[in-house]
This record gives sequence, C-alpha cells and structure tokens, in this order.
Amino acid sequence: MDLIQELNKERLEAEVTPVKVGDTVSAGDTLFVLEAADSEELKTAQQELSDMELAYQKSLIEAGNTSATENRDVQKLRDAYNEALATLRLYSNSDPTQITAALEQAKVDLTYLQRVSADAEAALTDINAELTQAQQDATTIQTELTSLETELSSMKTQLETLYSAQKDSARAIQEADKKLKEAEAVKNRDWIIHGEKYQQLQSWSTVGGQIDYTLMAAMAEDTSLLLEKNPDLTEDELKAYSEAYKTITTDDQTIAELQLALDNLVEDAKDPVSDATLEQRIAELERNIERTDSDVSRKESQLEAAQVQVEKVQDRISRQEDEVTAAKRAAEDQQTLVDQYTAASTAAEAVKTAQTALEDKVFEASLGDSASLDLQNS
Repeated sequence: MDLIQELNKERLEAEVTPVKVGDTVSAGDTLFVLEAADSEELKTAQQELSDMELAYQKSLIEAGNTSATENRDVQKLRDAYNEALATLRLYSNSDPTQITAALEQAKVDLTYLQRVSADAEAALTDINAELTQAQQDATTIQTELTSLETELSSMKTQLETLYSAQKDSARAIQEADKKLKEAEAVKNRDWIIHGEKYQQLQSWSTVGGQIDYTLMAAMAEDTSLLLEKNPDLTEDELKAYSEAYKTITTDDQTIAELQLALDNLVEDAKDPVSDATLEQRIAELERNIERTDSDVSRKESQLEAAQVQVEKVQDRISRQEDEVTAAKRAAEDQQTLVDQYTAASTAAEAVKTAQTALEDKVFEASLGDSASLDLQNS
C-alpha cells in the first residue's frame, strides 16, 4: 500500500469508527468498513474500453492515412492528431475520462496531504514553544541554584572565619583568665605577709566610719603621718607599713587591669551586628547552612528534572521534524502527480480536439464509403 492509499485509509478510519465487540449496537451504527477496491467486472470493462479506444485510434489513423493521399487537409489534421496523441502518451496510456477522474482524485489527495503537512508544521510550532518554555524553566532553576550555591559558599566562609575567631578568642580569654588567677594568687600570698599592716593602715585612715584612701596613701608615702598615729613605731615598722600599702595596692591595680582586659576579650567575642556570642552566631550559621544545603539539593533535583524535560521535548521535536519532512515530501510528490495529470489532461483535450477535427474531415472525405461507416460505428 503506497503513501496515498495509507493516508486515504487513515482518513476513512478517522471519519467512520466501527463498533467494537461488546458494544451496544443501534440502528445506523457502522458495523465494519470494507476497503475501497474495483470489482473484477469493472476492471474487465475498463480494459475492454481501453482496447476498443486503441483500436479506434488505429482505425482513425489508418483512415487518415488513406484519405491523406487524396486530401491535404486530412494529412495536416492526421499529423496534428498523431502529434497530440504522442504527447498524451508521454504522460499516460489511459483514456481522457480516466485521466480527468485521476486528476480530480489527485487534487483531493493533494488538499488532504497539504492539510496533513500544515498540521504537522503547526504541531512542530507548538512543540518548539514547549521547548522554549522548558528551557526558560531550566534557566530559571539554574539561576536560583547558582544563587543558593553562592549564598551557601558565603555562609561557609563566614563560618570558617567565626571558627577561627572563636578559637583565637578562646585562647586569648583563657590566657587572660590564667593571668588574672595568677595575680589573685600573688595578692593572696602578699596578703598573708602584709595583710595585717594594710588593715592597720585602713583603720588609721577611717574617718566617720569610711576609709579615706587618700589619707591612707599619704600615710604610706609620708611615714611621719604614721608617727602621729603611733609615736612608738620604729623606722623598720614604718617601712613595713609603707611596703604593705604599696604591695597590696599594686596587686589590686594589677588584678583590676587584668579583669578589665578579660572583660574586654569576652565583649569582643560577641558578634558586633547581632550582639550575640560567637557560639550563638556559629550555631545560627550552622543551622542556616544546613537549611540552604537542603535547598541546594532540592534545587539540583528540580534542575535535573527540568533538563530531562528539555531533552524529551527535543526528542519530540526531532520526531516531529521527521514527520514534517515526510508530510512535505508527500505533498510535494502529490503536487508533482497533480501537475503530471494536469499536463496529461491538457494533452487529452488536445487529442480530443484533434480527433474531432480529423474525424470530421475523414468522414467528409470518405462520405458514403463503407470504411467510413465502420469507423463511425466504432
């Protein structure tokens, strides 16, 4: 079965759908469809007609040959008829009626094939639109994925910085705390040695129930003021009181400075933006990283699915392009066939005109001849 027959069959099947086994049948339903085919009687009759037309053409030519020896006009018309007949045979051996029917059917088939080609083109356009949308979707997802990956990378960098800062901060705090404890230990040892005299200085410097540290410092600096409190103090005792004050005061100042340094380190360990501790900031970043990493994985899955969709649409386009090519070729081939039938139909008309002219002239030249009567009967 050639392409035209297949298309006609598909068209017929699309127009008429037979019932299936198990369906309820109503009046007017199509039970089955018979394939269109010529009967044997029709084929035989067509062959007989072709044989008789050929025999008639031969008889007309022979009659023309006989008359041409006596009639110049018959000779010209015979030559014109032979030429037209030869031209027709270049296209077809069928009779003009068959050529006309074939041309009309070819035109119908051409219209159908052109519609099939146009439908294939339209379907290709639709699939190309799907491809554009699928590619846009994939591009959008890729952009979102890139943004998430950039954000994730930035957060990881921040986290590494915080880890390093936390490590440095912890080391510095630990070192400052160690120095503070060492200073406190020194003060405790110095207190054992100088505590009693230091407390005595505090007692002598108390005015109205409050320690006057300015007076206390002055007595430690100027021991003559201590003699006013206790004239019996020896020179060594005066030096011991002064040394006790200076030692304990120096220890307190050292401890205060170390405590301030430790407090500053602890304060510096806080995030300057959120005022949270490094530990809190690190914990927050770790949660954000985990969430963003999950978003990246999900977006990667979406991108993979989008890329698969693009490939599927591209495959459909490839198949549809093949269908478009085949439909165009079928329409072009059918157009060629229509052109051939059109040329054959034109040639058949020319044969018909030449035949009529030759017949008239032969019958006129052979009027009363029995051969002419036989030719007319044919």
